[in-house]
Amino acid sequence: MIETQKIRKEYGIPLDAIILLSVGEVNTNKNHRLVIEALGEIRNLNLYYIVVGKGPLIKEERSLAESLGVKAIFTGYRNDVKHFYRLADVFVFPSLREGLSLSMMEAMASGLPCVASRIRGNEDLLQGSQLLFKSNDVDDLAKKLRMALDWEIADEEVEHNDRSIRKFSIENTAGMLWREYTIIRQSEK
Repeated sequence: MIETQKIRKEYGIPLDAIILLSVGEVNTNKNHRLVIEALGEIRNLNLYYIVVGKGPLIKEERSLAESLGVKAIFTGYRNDVKHFYRLADVFVFPSLREGLSLSMMEAMASGLPCVASRIRGNEDLLQGSQLLFKSNDVDDLAKKLRMALDWEIADEEVEHNDRSIRKFSIENTAGMLWREYTIIRQSEK
């Protein structure tokens, strides 16, 4: 808890603030701009959007946030990301393209509801989630963010994520690989 308090102090985040978190490079593909635009529509002054990562669009996206009255914090590269997961209320993953996202898996394992673009990789991790949105639709994202801020829906999503992430655990993955290896070895005999 001490580390999260230090982060709040470092960035001037009040104790009662609602924190949305994204982790990843700040570039066109990661699509943070869409989150800023959606938050501009929501207009909740108690929402803070933290983006942990560096990239070429930080200055541009910070300027957009300021123009829309969105409280966006771009931390740059951090080696203490686990504390940001503990600090956050909702994880937002708006990418246009992804494989299987490690940062979203970390967010799921950290017990966060995840609002994510409806793309390959995200759909694999969040299959059946009610918080998937169309990756180019500001209104759809704003709707899903509002849903994630409903604590009843958030709790449902956290439970869903907990069940889903278990499929991707080291133990489960190693077991699947071992079964495949055994099948291949037996077919070679």
